[in-house]
Amino acid sequence: MELRQLRTFVTVASLRSFQKAADVLYYAQSTVSEQIRNLESDVNAQLFDRTRRTLRLTATGERLLRYAQRMLDLEDEIRSDIRADGVLTGALTARVPESVSAYLMSEFIETFTNQFPGIVLFLRPCAHDALRQELHSGVIDVAFLQTLDPIRDPMIETETLGSIDLAIVCGSEHPWAVVDEIHLEEFRDQVLFLSDGDCSYRLLLEKTLAERQIAPRTTHTINSNATIRACVRSGLGVSIMPRFSVEAEVATGNLKVVQVRGHSFSVQLMMIWRNDKWLSPALSGFMDIARARCQTRLGKPNG
Repeated sequence: MELRQLRTFVTVASLRSFQKAADVLYYAQSTVSEQIRNLESDVNAQLFDRTRRTLRLTATGERLLRYAQRMLDLEDEIRSDIRADGVLTGALTARVPESVSAYLMSEFIETFTNQFPGIVLFLRPCAHDALRQELHSGVIDVAFLQTLDPIRDPMIETETLGSIDLAIVCGSEHPWAVVDEIHLEEFRDQVLFLSDGDCSYRLLLEKTLAERQIAPRTTHTINSNATIRACVRSGLGVSIMPRFSVEAEVATGNLKVVQVRGHSFSVQLMMIWRNDKWLSPALSGFMDIARARCQTRLGKPNG
């Protein structure tokens, strides 16, 4: 069992693809496959379930993943501690919601890459359902989550970075565009364009409507904020989105923010990580830059 095999194994587990892992590691896919076969031979067990359409870890693979990540953490710690030239190298993987990535991360990434030029970043969209497992296994280093409630898990550390104001938006030609305020009941006749089912602000709006037994005419699920904005801009329906993500189009008049009488909408932006994970200088720096950037953009978190 070699560290390079464990790194390949962790990469395949993270990306759920032999080919993608090969691309990231600059290996031929046959090399990745051979390393995984050799590792399976060493532990005398199958690590991946290859019978399904999506590559998944077996129970043995999940156990090995926890040990593998700890060994790779230790390798990174050793390199960081004794490297003579002081230049940090390696990779950092984070889960970031699309809206946060698009509107908060550009300056963030510039600052980070200037400070840590030897660190390769992998910023991936949030996968809320698998987030805890990925953090526990070490597949990801840190995650950012827009949520209504804090995560309660003894193995996961959480930190509130700020509150994200949400906005109900419509296109400039939509009937709501000429009014300052609507009643919640008016959603009953609307077509909604919303993000995936585990999106926190979708859940917030749907919960609010369900409490009043209000069912919109149609709800479309689209996994792209840019596409949602385009549909709303074209007058096809309305949506709820982070206010900062629509500011530019509101300023040009392409979108209109509509107030809902008696209701305001917001979610918390949380940074979460495994509390027993070694925080490398690069990861600590990444988290500090995130704190500073969010404080500048969102203000200080409550409490």
